[in-house]
Amino acid sequence: MGFFSNSKSSKLREFQSKISPPVGNFADVTKAFKYKMENSDAIERALDDFFNFCAADKEVRAAMRSEQLSLTDIKQIYRDLCSRGLGEHGAMSIIAYAEPLLYFVRASKRGESELKIIMSLQDYCGGRLKGIDLLRQVE
Repeated sequence: MGFFSNSKSSKLREFQSKISPPVGNFADVTKAFKYKMENSDAIERALDDFFNFCAADKEVRAAMRSEQLSLTDIKQIYRDLCSRGLGEHGAMSIIAYAEPLLYFVRASKRGESELKIIMSLQDYCGGRLKGIDLLRQVE
Protein backbone atom coordinates (compact mmCIF):
# COMPACT_ATOMS: atom_id res chain seq x y z
CA MET A 1 0.00 0.00 0.00
CA GLY A 2 1.33 3.47 0.90
CA PHE A 3 4.66 2.23 2.28
CA PHE A 4 6.26 2.19 -1.17
CA SER A 5 5.42 5.76 -2.16
CA ASN A 6 8.77 7.45 -2.84
CA SER A 7 7.45 10.97 -2.34
CA LYS A 8 5.77 10.00 0.91
CA SER A 9 8.91 8.23 2.14
CA SER A 10 11.01 11.27 1.23
CA LYS A 11 8.65 13.60 3.07
CA LEU A 12 8.69 11.28 6.09
CA ARG A 13 12.51 11.31 6.16
CA GLU A 14 12.43 15.11 5.90
CA PHE A 15 10.12 15.34 8.92
CA GLN A 16 12.22 12.81 10.84
CA SER A 17 15.41 14.80 10.27
CA LYS A 18 13.74 18.01 11.49
CA ILE A 19 12.21 16.40 14.57
CA SER A 20 14.87 13.95 15.64
CA PRO A 21 18.27 13.80 13.99
CA PRO A 22 19.78 10.30 13.92
CA VAL A 23 21.88 9.36 16.95
CA GLY A 24 24.88 7.04 16.68
CA ASN A 25 27.11 7.38 19.74
CA PHE A 26 27.22 9.27 23.04
CA ALA A 27 28.57 12.44 21.40
CA ASP A 28 25.66 12.28 18.95
CA VAL A 29 23.21 11.85 21.85
CA THR A 30 24.61 15.00 23.42
CA LYS A 31 24.32 16.86 20.11
CA ALA A 32 20.77 15.61 19.63
CA PHE A 33 19.79 16.75 23.13
CA LYS A 34 21.32 20.16 22.50
CA TYR A 35 19.55 20.35 19.12
CA LYS A 36 16.20 19.59 20.76
CA MET A 37 16.74 22.20 23.48
CA GLU A 38 17.77 24.91 21.02
CA ASN A 39 15.06 24.14 18.45
CA SER A 40 12.06 23.16 20.55
CA ASP A 41 9.66 25.61 18.87
CA ALA A 42 10.73 24.53 15.37
CA ILE A 43 10.43 20.87 16.40
CA GLU A 44 6.89 21.44 17.71
CA ARG A 45 5.91 23.12 14.44
CA ALA A 46 7.47 20.27 12.45
CA LEU A 47 5.56 17.74 14.56
CA ASP A 48 2.29 19.58 13.95
CA ASP A 49 3.10 19.69 10.22
CA PHE A 50 3.86 15.96 10.34
CA PHE A 51 0.54 15.13 12.03
CA ASN A 52 -1.34 17.26 9.50
CA PHE A 53 0.59 15.61 6.66
CA CYS A 54 -0.47 12.19 7.94
CA ALA A 55 -4.10 13.22 8.43
CA ALA A 56 -4.16 14.55 4.85
CA ASP A 57 -2.95 11.22 3.44
CA LYS A 58 -5.87 9.34 1.85
CA GLU A 59 -5.07 5.95 3.41
CA VAL A 60 -4.23 7.30 6.87
CA ARG A 61 -7.35 9.48 6.82
CA ALA A 62 -9.46 6.42 5.97
CA ALA A 63 -7.81 4.50 8.84
CA MET A 64 -8.52 7.39 11.20
CA ARG A 65 -12.18 7.44 10.11
CA SER A 66 -12.58 3.68 10.46
CA GLU A 67 -11.22 3.74 14.01
CA GLN A 68 -12.78 7.13 14.88
CA LEU A 69 -9.40 8.74 15.59
CA SER A 70 -8.90 12.48 15.90
CA LEU A 71 -5.69 14.40 15.42
CA THR A 72 -5.45 14.51 19.22
CA ASP A 73 -5.61 10.69 19.26
CA ILE A 74 -2.83 10.50 16.66
CA LYS A 75 -0.64 12.76 18.81
CA GLN A 76 -1.27 10.50 21.82
CA ILE A 77 -0.44 7.41 19.77
CA TYR A 78 2.85 9.09 18.81
CA ARG A 79 3.67 9.71 22.48
CA ASP A 80 2.65 6.14 23.39
CA LEU A 81 4.86 4.63 20.68
CA CYS A 82 7.82 6.80 21.67
CA SER A 83 7.44 5.89 25.32
CA ARG A 84 7.23 2.18 24.49
CA GLY A 85 10.68 2.17 22.96
CA LEU A 86 10.03 2.66 19.26
CA GLY A 87 11.62 6.11 19.29
CA GLU A 88 10.54 9.12 17.31
CA HIS A 89 11.56 7.72 13.92
CA GLY A 90 9.73 4.44 14.55
CA ALA A 91 6.63 6.19 15.88
CA MET A 92 6.54 8.50 12.87
CA SER A 93 6.95 5.57 10.46
CA ILE A 94 4.02 3.78 12.08
CA ILE A 95 1.68 6.78 12.09
CA ALA A 96 2.52 7.78 8.51
CA TYR A 97 1.14 4.54 7.04
CA ALA A 98 -2.34 3.09 7.44
CA GLU A 99 -1.44 -0.57 8.03
CA PRO A 100 0.80 -0.18 11.09
CA LEU A 101 -1.45 2.55 12.50
CA LEU A 102 -4.49 0.29 12.20
CA TYR A 103 -2.54 -2.61 13.68
CA PHE A 104 -1.48 -0.59 16.72
CA VAL A 105 -4.98 0.75 17.39
CA ARG A 106 -6.76 -2.57 16.89
CA ALA A 107 -4.22 -4.64 18.81
CA SER A 108 -4.36 -2.16 21.68
CA LYS A 109 -8.18 -2.25 21.71
CA ARG A 110 -8.11 -6.07 21.74
CA GLY A 111 -5.84 -6.06 24.76
CA GLU A 112 -2.86 -7.66 23.03
CA SER A 113 0.26 -7.69 25.16
CA GLU A 114 2.39 -4.59 24.84
CA LEU A 115 5.43 -6.75 24.11
CA LYS A 116 3.68 -8.53 21.22
CA ILE A 117 2.51 -5.23 19.75
CA ILE A 118 5.95 -3.62 19.94
CA MET A 119 7.74 -6.68 18.58
CA SER A 120 5.34 -6.88 15.62
CA LEU A 121 5.80 -3.18 14.91
CA GLN A 122 9.58 -3.55 15.12
CA ASP A 123 9.37 -6.43 12.65
CA TYR A 124 7.34 -4.20 10.34
CA CYS A 125 9.75 -1.26 10.64
CA GLY A 126 12.68 -3.62 10.08
CA GLY A 127 11.13 -4.96 6.87
CA ARG A 128 10.59 -8.45 8.29
CA LEU A 129 6.80 -8.13 8.19
CA LYS A 130 4.62 -6.61 5.46
CA GLY A 131 1.76 -4.27 6.31
CA ILE A 132 -0.87 -6.71 5.14
CA ASP A 133 0.61 -9.44 7.35
CA LEU A 134 0.63 -7.05 10.27
CA LEU A 135 -3.08 -6.37 9.77
CA ARG A 136 -3.90 -10.09 9.51
CA GLN A 137 -2.79 -10.41 13.14
CA VAL A 138 -5.76 -8.28 14.24
CA GLU A 139 -8.50 -9.47 11.88
